[in-house]
Amino acid sequence: MELYRVFEAFPRMRFVRKDWGYEIWFFNTEELCMKLLVIYPGYTCSYHEHPRKYEIFYILDSDDEGRVYLKVGDNEKPMHPGEHKVIERGTPHEFCVRGDKVGSLLEFSTEHRDDDSVRHTVSRLLSLGREEHEFMGELSGFNSAKVLLVGDVMYDLYWTGPTKGLSPEAPVPNIYPESMWGNARPGGVGNVVSNVLSLGGQAACVAYTGTDFFGTPLIDMMKSEGCNVDYMRQLDDRPTTTKIRIMDGPHHHCRVNFEREDDLDVESGALMWGKYSQAVDVYDPDIIYFADYDKGLLCPAFLSEALQLAKHKGIPTIADPKLTHPWDFNGVTLYKPNVGRLATVLGRPLNTESDLAWAALQIHERINPDVTLITRGSFGMSLFQESRATMQHIPGKTVKVWELSGAGDTVGAVISLCMASGMDMLRSAEIANIAGSMVVQKAGTATLTQAELLEELKGAT
Repeated sequence: MELYRVFEAFPRMRFVRKDWGYEIWFFNTEELCMKLLVIYPGYTCSYHEHPRKYEIFYILDSDDEGRVYLKVGDNEKPMHPGEHKVIERGTPHEFCVRGDKVGSLLEFSTEHRDDDSVRHTVSRLLSLGREEHEFMGELSGFNSAKVLLVGDVMYDLYWTGPTKGLSPEAPVPNIYPESMWGNARPGGVGNVVSNVLSLGGQAACVAYTGTDFFGTPLIDMMKSEGCNVDYMRQLDDRPTTTKIRIMDGPHHHCRVNFEREDDLDVESGALMWGKYSQAVDVYDPDIIYFADYDKGLLCPAFLSEALQLAKHKGIPTIADPKLTHPWDFNGVTLYKPNVGRLATVLGRPLNTESDLAWAALQIHERINPDVTLITRGSFGMSLFQESRATMQHIPGKTVKVWELSGAGDTVGAVISLCMASGMDMLRSAEIANIAGSMVVQKAGTATLTQAELLEELKGAT
């Protein structure tokens, strides 16, 4: 059965990201719940029990020797394809996957309730060798890092299907999408959120949607991934920024945009300021990431107050600027411009190391960040730290590029988590550079997992 047929058969199906992998919920009623669990290699879920829920697990993808392991009490045993296991109410248990491939299983149970879970341990990586422990030590802080992401969120919708001939109305191809609902995912700052969560961090978001058709589904989609959406707001006077891409496999035929690029009016700006100040006080983030996509939230007045409040609270900040407000981030901790947009703003090419050093000085004279990190695509990154007054160049990695869209979001998520974990700036930039080279090899606007990044770091030594 094609995947889209599954979605049509289960219209309430949802995707839930976990530290150890992910779940696909087919349905959850008062009588029955059905989920697909996919566990990443080397991970174990929490050791937990459900006082009221009765569960049956059916193993789908394992090895004859056992790749999925079940622990009940002190007894751990390998599970085999086609095998099932009944877990009685109140029975502590956990699953893990050993080896280098994912493991998957179906769960059938009575109703799942969040208040019916008692966790005795958290999800974690299994015991590793010395080299793995060294890299895992670098990334261990990701799991407790709290990132507040502030900016323009988008509903990214992909209609993908084969082309069959030309339209009789115009010389354009006929495209037959696989589903009228397409494939949707959070875009803009929502993609940074998705990357933070997939890498094991915690995320809350300050952003607006409209009250239109796409607003509530976008918020629900982000919530299902694990984002704290308490600080998002639906505005009556703005559309949900929506990008509809019409694709034939990897071929991008057309993009339809619904958006407004003017700054929020005074009333809407005040509503969003209230959400931001509430998030800073209540969510208490370790770091704040501002992602500007020129859709009106990060206007000069909002940014000035937002950065001052963060500085007053002692919270480090990161800015990913676009073209409209490049110099409205005065006092930000880390300024992360893209070299192409920066060249446009400064009015000259930035091709040589001396060009980049000059650009960094221009930035520091105008907004005085502690750190400037200029992302340069396949050429890597250039890091300027005011405390060292030197420019450090991190070379790019030659890879086969599938999709550039969203690479900057992945870099931003990794930098945020590294800084929140207390990692030094050079090492943070090196890891982010590696992450960026990985995500461009994936189709579409993609994310990375902590397990994928760990494996790449091991191979980079």
